[in-house]
Amino acid sequence: MLSVSTWNYLKCYGDKASLEENLSEIKKQGFGVEFWLDWTADQTFFRRSNWEHIKEICIGIPKFSAHTKMKKKFSMEVLLEELDFCAFIGADPLVCHPLSFGLQTGTWDFESGLILSSKEKILIGRILSEASKRSIRIALENGPMDILLQVIAAMADHPASKSLGICIDTGHANMHHSLIDSPVTEIIKKLKHHLIHLHVHDNGGQLDDHQIPGEGSTNWQEVFSLLQSFGYNEEIVFELNTNDPKTASEKAGSFVKKILIRK
Repeated sequence: MLSVSTWNYLKCYGDKASLEENLSEIKKQGFGVEFWLDWTADQTFFRRSNWEHIKEICIGIPKFSAHTKMKKKFSMEVLLEELDFCAFIGADPLVCHPLSFGLQTGTWDFESGLILSSKEKILIGRILSEASKRSIRIALENGPMDILLQVIAAMADHPASKSLGICIDTGHANMHHSLIDSPVTEIIKKLKHHLIHLHVHDNGGQLDDHQIPGEGSTNWQEVFSLLQSFGYNEEIVFELNTNDPKTASEKAGSFVKKILIRK
C-alpha cells in the first residue's frame, strides 16, 4: 500500500497547513495516510474530543498508520493516548524512534555504542504490552543499527514480542555510504524479518533531504527487487520535503509503480 505522511504538508506550509484539507487531498489521490501526530499547525486537532470527527473525514482512505509526537523524551501518558488514537482510528503501526523512548541516540547515526540497560528493557517491554492490549504494533525506526538489534534481541521472548517491528527510513539509511556499500539494501537485509513499515524518500547520501524517489542516489531497482524477494507487503510511506506535496506524492507513486511493473 502506497501512503503519504501528513508531515509533507506541515513541512511545506508550516502553521498555515490545514490537516483536514490535506487529508481530503490525499484521499482523492487514493493513497493511505500516515498521521504525523506532532501537528504543530493546530495542537488541538488530535485531542480525544476530535477523534470522531477525524474518523468521519477519513472515511474512504484505505490505510492508516501514525508517527509519534514524542521526540527526545518518553511519556507513558503521551504513548497511551497515541495508542488509544491508533486503536480508535484503525492506524497500525505507530512509528517511534529510539529517541522517542528516551534512548540517547542520534537519528542519523549508524551505530551508537550504547548498551541497553535493564531499566530500558523493562520500559520497552511495558510499551509493547500496552500496544498488544490494543492490537497495535510499534515500528521502531532507524536509528542506530546496534540499538535496533539490541531491542529486537531483548524483546524476542517477551509475551508481546509480536507487537514490535522495524520501520526502515530509506533516507536515513542512504546517508551511510561512507560506512557500507548499498546501505539501504544492506540495512533491509539485516532487518527484513522484522520489517513492517517503510519511509521512502531520497537524498544524495549526505543530508536527510527527503527528496522524491529517483532524485537522489538510492538504487531503487535494487531496493524493490530485494523487497519483492522476501514478499514485503506492508505500507510504503512517502515522506517528502517539497514545495508541492500533492505533485510530489503523484511523482513518487508513479516512480514506484513503474519499478514494480518492471519486476
